[in-house]
Amino acid sequence: MKILTRIEVIGGRCRLIVKRSVTENGLSAYHLGSEYQDYPDCAKEIREAAEEAMRILDIRFGSLDIIEGSLGFFIIDVNAVSNASEDNTEMFHFDLMKETAQYIAQQYREIKNKKKERESL
Repeated sequence: MKILTRIEVIGGRCRLIVKRSVTENGLSAYHLGSEYQDYPDCAKEIREAAEEAMRILDIRFGSLDIIEGSLGFFIIDVNAVSNASEDNTEMFHFDLMKETAQYIAQQYREIKNKKKERESL
């Protein structure tokens, strides 16, 4: 069975890492029947590469799909927007959309506070 690694990054940190199976038609997606499993022992090198790729691309939250193999690992897809349904939250034991929303709200508050500081000078 072929496996993809999906890493969700929020605020420069890997927040969710799962392995995802590839279906018979060569695609990997929940709605096509791909199976997901937690991947707590994902290599540090892969986690760091994911965070660095998102930093370079200036994407503050989103996901990457990575193929791991005997020749190493390869980032094959980067998504600037994640999507997860309620059943994904239950499956992952992690609310990706809630954490993303909290990150956006935090960033907004910081921008607003900096603007107030500049205006008071």
